[in-house]
Amino acid sequence: PAQPAPAAAAAAGSGAAATVEVAAKKDEPVRFKGFALDLSIYDGTGLSAVRYSNTLDFYFAPAWNLGKAYFKGTRFERFGIAIRFPLSVPISTLDEGYFASNSDSGPIGNCSDLSISNTGGTLDPTTAKRCDTGARPYQAVPGNTWVSLRNGKIATIPVLGIDINPGIRLIVPTSREAIRETLLLGVGASLGATRAFLNGKLSLGYSFGFNKNFHGNTSPYSRNNGGASTGTGTEFSPGYSFGDISTASNANNSYFQQNTSVNVDYGFSHIFSVDIAPTDKLGITVLYLMNHAKDYALNDCTSSYGNVAVDSCAGAQNVAGSYGANVSPGGWRFPSQIFWLTVGYQALDWLNVSAALITATSQRQTDGSWRQPFIYWDPSGFSTVSVGATISIDKAAAKLF
Repeated sequence: PAQPAPAAAAAAGSGAAATVEVAAKKDEPVRFKGFALDLSIYDGTGLSAVRYSNTLDFYFAPAWNLGKAYFKGTRFERFGIAIRFPLSVPISTLDEGYFASNSDSGPIGNCSDLSISNTGGTLDPTTAKRCDTGARPYQAVPGNTWVSLRNGKIATIPVLGIDINPGIRLIVPTSREAIRETLLLGVGASLGATRAFLNGKLSLGYSFGFNKNFHGNTSPYSRNNGGASTGTGTEFSPGYSFGDISTASNANNSYFQQNTSVNVDYGFSHIFSVDIAPTDKLGITVLYLMNHAKDYALNDCTSSYGNVAVDSCAGAQNVAGSYGANVSPGGWRFPSQIFWLTVGYQALDWLNVSAALITATSQRQTDGSWRQPFIYWDPSGFSTVSVGATISIDKAAAKLF
């Protein structure tokens, strides 16, 4: 499930723009030895009436601004370590990723004692009650945990005034999707450049990143009592149940691979950013993120059914080709893109409120034509509006102590 967040949080560790630097723009006293904690709460609403979705998203973001505390006045003044853990609580959604594994448990039976014999042939509506299966339809969904090391403005190119912003990000698998995909760790490195104009009121940035995943298996696999691949109806850890997976002896079995997806091996990212600060309290951030990922190689697409050998890759290509698309097992995926527009207001030293428009799509359609990245109202459900606030716990505590 998509989890909207403040634009700065989305780009944290990417070296994209000045908005993600650890050091503040103004000189502030160092409190709590550089430790900080932000709590963000956002309500995300999809723009599609057909695939309507509404979630309440929480972001827990502790940070340690080491440079600000211990390297003041050096090029490492903006060095810091930040952690981000997201949790999404669904309010109304059709996204199956939010449904509890037992949300459909229990057959719909005769839950009411309905009788019209004593009421003149008219049913008393108060006697018609809902069936209670005892299961919650939705469940809170955690995202992956990010651990970012960043050092904004570690160097400045003379004359041009371009700041260099490196960043490193570790992705710890805490989401259900990552666990199902047997992700062990994701590592990303990026190098960004920003240029400020109009005394800092306008900033343009670009960041290039490389991301590498380390998976236990090249394909997702079912887990049961410790991770063994099992047969029909087995549960994908945790909360994913699929009944169309045939027995596989291990995760590299060719039949199993052709009936599941192939995990992402590595990829590249590009982030373009524009930051506008009309006043000291008002900020506008525009981000365009593009990711291009490559899957692990799928070495074997053949399986034997009795005396018949079946090449599932060729079959998939024939179907896709009839629609003008291509399938390349183990090859490059279509690039994905995210357009992100955020307007934020610093209401208090420790409180920032903001609204954002987030559109996440593939960069091209199945026929190869370009897809516009800005906004969609149609049933695709690509666009979301997010409204919420970020509370700086450390700054609020500094007011009290």
